[in-house]
Amino acid sequence: MQKPILITGATGTIGNFLKQELLSMQHPLHLAVRNPQKFSDKDKSLVETVYFDYKNEDSRKQALQGIEQLFWLTPSPTQMKSEEAFDEIALAIEFLAEMKQAGVKHIVRISGMGADQYKESAHFQIEELIRQSGISYTILRPAFFMQIFSSYYREGIRKENRIHLYDASVREAFVDARDIAAVAAKSFVDPSHRHQIYTLTSGELLNYADIADLLTKTLNREITYTAQSDADSIATLIENGWDPKGAEIYTMFLQAAQQGVFSVLTNDVEKVLGRDPISFQQYVRDYASMW
Repeated sequence: MQKPILITGATGTIGNFLKQELLSMQHPLHLAVRNPQKFSDKDKSLVETVYFDYKNEDSRKQALQGIEQLFWLTPSPTQMKSEEAFDEIALAIEFLAEMKQAGVKHIVRISGMGADQYKESAHFQIEELIRQSGISYTILRPAFFMQIFSSYYREGIRKENRIHLYDASVREAFVDARDIAAVAAKSFVDPSHRHQIYTLTSGELLNYADIADLLTKTLNREITYTAQSDADSIATLIENGWDPKGAEIYTMFLQAAQQGVFSVLTNDVEKVLGRDPISFQQYVRDYASMW
């Protein structure tokens, strides 16, 4: 009998897609959520919800009971509100120790593209902790999610017909979150992907003017791109409730993008899945109703 896979970040973008992928394989799951009472799933035979608060030690230990494989996603410090901030590295050390004690044998960890170029980043430090832990791992370093345009930046496109973001004339790599989830699912069921690090991208480099053009053609109305200064971008984030430290970290990503750190394509999605990655054009067609 298969033991369940624990999915942290289960209600997020990747978590939802990963759940669908693994359920299609008839794999039992434990979904880590803060409010299990508010969460319902149609397939009760394969899915169990467990209370999980990353900052609550008892909830972490309870969620790990009977778990041998874990999908590990932590909140990005660049997306946390002030009241949600925490010491990610200190908690990662504790959580890894709890995993070892619970008998976890394999971790699929969501890191970030270019993590190895920023060794002071939480992503890279947690990668190192995992590699030193003795637990088998698959580390996924995705490019920017295409889905940011149908979530974080949706309202600007829908209401103002524009993408208003930092100045990035440099073309960058993107990846569809559905491909990230598919690679994660494969990493759980195929042992050949253990002790591997994959950088996940689509097959094309795009800047925001390119994306505005794709949206224009698909939505049949003009979508424009207007550049925003780094300072204005940070100020807007703080006004919207972001943790100032998270907003400051975000400047590192802005500068990295402008320096071309994310202007790299890989064939890792194709290597793992045996098919081409989802294109941005396909993503726009699939999500057109969102805008």
